[in-house]
Amino acid sequence: MPRNFRIVVQIANADAFWVQVREAVFQRAQQLGIDVVVLDVEDPYAFPVVEHMVRVEELLAQEIDAVICLDWPENLARQALQINIPIIQVSETDIRHPLFVSMLGLYDIARDVGHFLAERLEQHGRVLAVGGLLYGLGEDGKSRASGLTAALAQYPGIELRHVPSLWTYESGFEQVQRTEWTAGERFDAVFGLSDSLALAARDAGREIGLIDSRTLIVGINGDPLALAAILDGSMTATVETSALDIARQAVDTALRAAQKQPYPAHLDYNPVFVTAENVNAIAARKLTAIASLPSRLIGDNRRQSHQRLAQLET
Repeated sequence: MPRNFRIVVQIANADAFWVQVREAVFQRAQQLGIDVVVLDVEDPYAFPVVEHMVRVEELLAQEIDAVICLDWPENLARQALQINIPIIQVSETDIRHPLFVSMLGLYDIARDVGHFLAERLEQHGRVLAVGGLLYGLGEDGKSRASGLTAALAQYPGIELRHVPSLWTYESGFEQVQRTEWTAGERFDAVFGLSDSLALAARDAGREIGLIDSRTLIVGINGDPLALAAILDGSMTATVETSALDIARQAVDTALRAAQKQPYPAHLDYNPVFVTAENVNAIAARKLTAIASLPSRLIGDNRRQSHQRLAQLET
């Protein structure tokens, strides 16, 4: 009897959005009868280069058909590709290879957000962008920063300032608060490179007087907290990038790669702009999508413990 296809999944629980993607990947793999090997690594960039080959050898030992990851260092990715292991990365990257698939579209999303803000500001005002561009590892937000900058460059009356940060709420909040601001400095709009960062910039900005309740607040991802903020009026908009859809595309592509069938070079975010006008419908859909998440997370630690044991035995 032929064995099931087997994929490695390495998506760190660093942000609410990626928790949803990770769990949705598990669900889709289960639906398709694919065995999942969890690579319990929070930060692949923390590995010394000499340890990258150890990770690749683990993949070979476990007869892996494909890898789904959040963001792999190029050295690690190249070594896996050299031994013909397809990689599906659910973030953007400059890596290009026939066996490598990644997301594409954040530049366009951020550019559209820039035009949205310019229109709402009547082409005059100050915009604060928060997130990414702190360590320069992987994509690190450069697509979103470039898209926003390109859009706002078309409006001479708009001034843009960017505050780099890591991708957590805590880092965004801290970076905004520790930045040196001139006395009386204020912003008319805030763009967080993710929803977590948009909410962090909103909270930190209000605390130190950079913004007020009239300031436009926009993020990316369509996180539940962002949808709740749009409902209560403390956030203006977000761009939903469905975790369920990204996971479906990633797992389906991994299966096609394992079956030696044609598959795309890039996956699409299929973005949906969310404002007060359509947030109720989007929130209802989001609730349905994540309804099974809590029950799966209850068993997450147990599953990871078994996986660590299996890796050690291998």
